Amino acid sequence: MGVNVGLAAPAALSPASDPSAWMSLQFAELRRLEPKRPVLLMLDEAQTLGKGVAGDTAMKAVRGLFNAYPGGLLLLLTGSSKTQLLSLVGDHFKTALFWIADQPTMVLAAALEAFMAKSRPDAAFAQQYAACTPLQREVLDGISRGEQLFSAMTRRQIARSLGLGVAIAPSTLATAVTALETRGILSKVARGRYRLEDERFGAWLDERGTGKSPG
Repeated sequence: MGVNVGLAAPAALSPASDPSAWMSLQFAELRRLEPKRPVLLMLDEAQTLGKGVAGDTAMKAVRGLFNAYPGGLLLLLTGSSKTQLLSLVGDHFKTALFWIADQPTMVLAAALEAFMAKSRPDAAFAQQYAACTPLQREVLDGISRGEQLFSAMTRRQIARSLGLGVAIAPSTLATAVTALETRGILSKVARGRYRLEDERFGAWLDERGTGKSPG
């Protein structure tokens, strides 16, 4: 069982004779360092905790943290046995968000993305932007600047930015816009006019465009 967060490690604490108490002390130190950010606790092959006294003690410690820090702990469970994972958590985490998966790698990526969006939105925006194609990024930047996407001037400007000799064809531009709509990043407000679904993402793009450091 371990804790990994994006901040400096807390001062080492001497292991106590009671592992649950030691874990609580470590968690309390993390919360002291970052009181406004939840802590993500990831347990791989978590169904093994259902075997033996040590596993039961560990789960009791986790439940104790949920009770002591409402909303301060995000729990991610992965493992090879869905049935055993379900029996492990039982009715204890009705109000908690957790993942149970037959393909832990895919779910881990999704869970980490959701965690970043909640605790570090700027990092999530950078990741979202990086996942776009060069043309899609030009579309996002153009919308954040309030440009008319399908105008001849904008299509020529996009072509220059991409190192192309001729203006981007409207159909090519429309394909990029549709892909962004499908991903829930853009929404149409009128013919040829679009807006960003997340205003915070728009602010991040504005700061990036002015050369400021987002965040």
